[in-house]
Amino acid sequence: MCRKTIGGVELAWGRIENDGRNRRLRESEVVDKLVKLLYGTEAVKKNSTDGAPHIYIGDNEAEFCSISHCATLAIVAKAPFVTGIDIETEREQLQRVASRFVNKGEESLGLLKVWTLKEAIYKAAGRRGLGLKEIYLLPSPCLDDGTKFAVIFSDYISEGVFMSLVKHR
Repeated sequence: MCRKTIGGVELAWGRIENDGRNRRLRESEVVDKLVKLLYGTEAVKKNSTDGAPHIYIGDNEAEFCSISHCATLAIVAKAPFVTGIDIETEREQLQRVASRFVNKGEESLGLLKVWTLKEAIYKAAGRRGLGLKEIYLLPSPCLDDGTKFAVIFSDYISEGVFMSLVKHR
């Protein structure tokens, strides 16, 4: 497991090993370890009804949190402000569904960058039912209602794994 701070956001990430057990179970175990690494051993992750993660220490909800995982890696972001994080690897599926999330002009950014930025913004927006086509990246990241976001980081973090990290502006 590794730790790093980028733009005021504390990050912790770890490998999801393929040991033959259920993938969701392995993801959950790694995420739980990362949460404890960032928030302390008493921290517990609970998901709201819409699936958004919340971290509790006793009865108190901790700072803002965002979580993501791909096939081989899980990452947890802890910040004193609303943030969203997404990691992903190149997959054929992105090409097949590109028309569902890429707006005009965004193709030039690359599918992996568009996907991870929109997923991170979706998490930071916290708006259930928000469609990825309602998130615009050009000329600058915003929602269809004008809500703006700042990109903290958007690039490869390890071989084949791309990460995007955003916050409200």
